[in-house]
Amino acid sequence: YQQALQTVTVDYKPHLASPHRFTAEYSLRNEIPNLPKPSAPLALEDAGGGRLSALLASDYTPASSAVLNSATASLKSSLKHVFTAVDQQQEDHKVFVQTSVELAGGLSSSSAEFLKTDVHAKFERVLGPQLFGQPGLTVSLGGSVGVMYPLGLLVPWLSHHLSSTRPFSSYLSDRYQLGGPLSLRGFAPAGLGPRVAGHTDSLGGDTKTSLLAMVSVPVPHVQLAAANLRAFAFCNLGSLGNSEYWRIQLAGGGLQGKYTPFFGYFRGSVGAGLSLTMGNHARVEATYSFPFLKATHDMTRSFQVGVGVALN
Repeated sequence: YQQALQTVTVDYKPHLASPHRFTAEYSLRNEIPNLPKPSAPLALEDAGGGRLSALLASDYTPASSAVLNSATASLKSSLKHVFTAVDQQQEDHKVFVQTSVELAGGLSSSSAEFLKTDVHAKFERVLGPQLFGQPGLTVSLGGSVGVMYPLGLLVPWLSHHLSSTRPFSSYLSDRYQLGGPLSLRGFAPAGLGPRVAGHTDSLGGDTKTSLLAMVSVPVPHVQLAAANLRAFAFCNLGSLGNSEYWRIQLAGGGLQGKYTPFFGYFRGSVGAGLSLTMGNHARVEATYSFPFLKATHDMTRSFQVGVGVALN
């Protein structure tokens, strides 16, 4: 599916160095399912009067019945608090811990209603002497945990969803997705977690975990090392919970609820790659991975290229 979005966001920090950031967001969302394309290719005429046979995007996939039934327009009105508990950068190590809490509610049954909490942490330490003028052997450990609670479970009198047929179900736009470079290497973007058998579209989840262990060294070449090119090896694990977990539990559980863990089942991969860091704002990497924990319906991808950009 695709998402049409109109949003207004206001950020506030008490001062530049404050560990607190507050965000107010008001969004109109419309989740638009991909419909089947016409069976005949689209014919186009070029400037010389000839005809070109062209298809739309090659990765276009019609939505499954689950997405067709779930996709809808919605309103999101939320307040979010981000707290950077630790942000230390020393010569031989870095420590970062950040938490966020977002509360969304509204005045109608088409409003997103949830309390979403996330924790991100990272520890990095240089273990050896400098190599080629750059930090030597470096070990990095990182992880994140996220949970989205239905507002109707926490504060029933504030919820407008309790009278609906699916009072504790979340919107596609608000669910966690996992997979892809810089997320869970070895898996395609949104490549793991709940999905309909035989379809590639991800349904997302209301819970998420992600863990990463990595070792890196400068590339053994003076000019390349000076350009911040590093070689690394990694192991990452991640899981995505069921988006219907709350509804299943409150409906009595049954076999599906009994054997569905809160955070889902772990997936994992190991691999190696090259990374290029440009200042403190951009990172480019190329990796080759081997997924050693996966489900039959997951979408894996051994070779990946990822780009990460920090704008603030």
